[in-house]
Amino acid sequence: MFDSLLLGEVAVLKELVASMEKRWRRRCERGIDKENRPPEGIVRMRGRVLEAQQLLDALRARFPSE
Repeated sequence: MFDSLLLGEVAVLKELVASMEKRWRRRCERGIDKENRPPEGIVRMRGRVLEAQQLLDALRARFPSE
């Protein structure tokens, strides 16, 4: 049960980050933002994706499926 919850959370977060990065890239193309400095919101969301993925990996390592 937890596996599917975390898997869903990872998927939703990845979609959100992809959407945020797409908007940011458009802003970079227009010269509004710089490519080498992602906005803090994107950095935080990437961190949340990583954290959720690490939790999922730890859960799977602790309780491997047979």
